[in-house]
Amino acid sequence: MKKVSFLFLVAFIAITSCNNAEKQSLKEQSKVTSEQRAQSERSITGVYSGTLPCADCPGIETSLKFKPQNKVEKTTLYLDSNDTEKTMKGSYKINTDDGLIVVTLSDNKKEFYRMKSDSAIVMLNSDKKEVTGPIADAYVLTK
Repeated sequence: MKKVSFLFLVAFIAITSCNNAEKQSLKEQSKVTSEQRAQSERSITGVYSGTLPCADCPGIETSLKFKPQNKVEKTTLYLDSNDTEKTMKGSYKINTDDGLIVVTLSDNKKEFYRMKSDSAIVMLNSDKKEVTGPIADAYVLTK
């Protein structure tokens, strides 16, 4: 009887110590992820602007204002057109694995960006790839 009780005690201690170690590991991973998220948010916060290409006008003056708590505001103005300024609000999410910035605007339209440097982001196409060719630099917005 004492041997059986002793075996149960040893098994119980082994199981609880593994669970505690596993829980601690998950807490540490969660903490790192939260810290990475906060760092990414701090590094992108600010206003990025530039003139994006336009098929039937000289360009679309665009600014993206990344705010704390994953809020974003996008303002566009079609050059050489009257009363075309439009501001949309939404949210953004930064994928810490690949640095992809997903902007979801109030019309549920998603746009994709990637950090190019500390002071520049690049607008990606719908396939989440950078535009290539002679106008590639026109898709870069600077802080």
